[in-house]
Amino acid sequence: MSPGAHGPTELRELLRRLKEQRSDPHPLIRDAKLMADRARAAEALVAIATHAEATTETRNEALEVAVDRIRQVEREGQVAETVPVIVKTLDNAGAATAAAPFVDRLTALPDGEALSVGLRETAKHVPDPLRVALFERALLNRGTERDDAKAVLRAAFTTPADLETAGAWQARLRAIDDPELSARLMAFLHHQIATIASTHALVESTMADVAQRLAATTGRSDARGRIDLWRAIVQTLVVPSSLDPLERAIETEPPGVRADVALALGAQADRLGEKERASALFDDVERLVAEVPPTHADRLLGKLETARAYLRGETPGGKKGAPEKRSKPVPMQRQSGRLTAPSGHSLALLNTYTGGVKEIHFRAVARAAPLCAAFGLDLVLVGFPLPLTELVERTARETRIGGHPWVVDLAKARRVHALPMDPGEEPAAWRARGTWVAATEKPDPTRRIAIEEQVHAGPVCVIMGIGPKGLPNRVKNACAGEYEITGAEVGLETATAMGILADRLGKAGRAAGRGS
Repeated sequence: MSPGAHGPTELRELLRRLKEQRSDPHPLIRDAKLMADRARAAEALVAIATHAEATTETRNEALEVAVDRIRQVEREGQVAETVPVIVKTLDNAGAATAAAPFVDRLTALPDGEALSVGLRETAKHVPDPLRVALFERALLNRGTERDDAKAVLRAAFTTPADLETAGAWQARLRAIDDPELSARLMAFLHHQIATIASTHALVESTMADVAQRLAATTGRSDARGRIDLWRAIVQTLVVPSSLDPLERAIETEPPGVRADVALALGAQADRLGEKERASALFDDVERLVAEVPPTHADRLLGKLETARAYLRGETPGGKKGAPEKRSKPVPMQRQSGRLTAPSGHSLALLNTYTGGVKEIHFRAVARAAPLCAAFGLDLVLVGFPLPLTELVERTARETRIGGHPWVVDLAKARRVHALPMDPGEEPAAWRARGTWVAATEKPDPTRRIAIEEQVHAGPVCVIMGIGPKGLPNRVKNACAGEYEITGAEVGLETATAMGILADRLGKAGRAAGRGS
């Protein structure tokens, strides 16, 4: 290894030699020590330590030097990028318990985005005791503490075997001082447990804890903030029994908050098949309307009318007044439309809305799906606040944009994909989409590229933002370049931009010989 050589190149060369090694790889430790890039050296040393032919002596020495090297890495982003790779290597080799010093290096990072990225990816590959350390650090990462903590919880509960630790996690969440944060995370834990095993004993007790913590948040925020908190909790419900503690808890809320929450609970009860309960909750909303200001009352009545229409199996009409009758809900099993053959290219929508799922999410998906179906594209949904299956089902059920549930057909063809907001959270999944191009109204002149040129090199994924904010810088930086569709930097309405992008990408793919 020559001093000053390119780190990634050195790493690839050493890993190639390691793969060919048929005996104890101890001699390679010396070469790894000579690598100037400390982060790559740590990766190489862990790979040596986990080699099938490594002796105990080699394994211990390689790990000791790897720990020393990762401690010498100064760049926060490099630490956040390297530690997840190392712990994944250890996990795959059945040596996840050896990850402790690397986790310590990660948790020593200062608050910020680098720490957030590292926490979310590392949590997937460590045993529960180390995951607890990541969780505790996540709670202190101000600004992203809630999402970071959720990512750790998500990693903690993926299989039925993980439920053995659920009680300990429940106690941990109860101990959080901030009752609102505790309530949100407890609701997320409830959702994770119920998704794995809906009859698990902790399903009801976790929601009871949520109700208790909600009571402790009374008076901590204005009515709008209070309603948003409640709605976020309601969206985590996946079993009917979870409705009980929340119904009791809303009785102490002021009329305006109680009416909005009862409406959300009723809609969720309807989705869970609890029709009578949904009807009773909607009746409560109607009674409470008399106790709220006129403008709030008008808004509630409009939403109540829509909710009751869905309860009756109808869909709201385009005109004001009584809902338009429909023969039956949009069926998930209806005859498929004809999809244009896949081109290998993708249209990605990145969610920039905050505060949980909104109708606009379903409408955006419903608008994008027929475009992808027509132009042979896959649909990629980035940072959307619902599991993919539920998002597809609710889009088909709750909107009739496009006249046909194209998103269902795309999903059946495995052409709808969900990715986390941060490219560093699931880098392999992001890379699988090919070359990423950021669609933006104000491209960086030094990074401006044309889709037509990119498609000749392979699959392209064009990503655009939906919502009040543009694409985050970390997403733009992860893209190969930036693309502006008008040539004049004129901002377009989302649906218009979506259609133009789909058309351009589809035509470019066909011209390059990659389309249908």
